[in-house]
Amino acid sequence: MSVGPEYHFNRQYKTYNSSGTQLSTTGVDASGGGFIGLNWTY
Repeated sequence: MSVGPEYHFNRQYKTYNSSGTQLSTTGVDASGGGFIGLNWTY
C-alpha cells in the first residue's frame, strides 16, 4: 500500500471524436492532492 501527497501543475484536457477531430480543450489550474495505491502480487 502506498499513500502520499502530490501536486498537479497547470495542464489541459482535450477531447476528440472517433475520426480524430479535436472537439474541445479545457484548462485545469494547478492544485495539490493525494493518492492511495494498493498493489497485490501473488
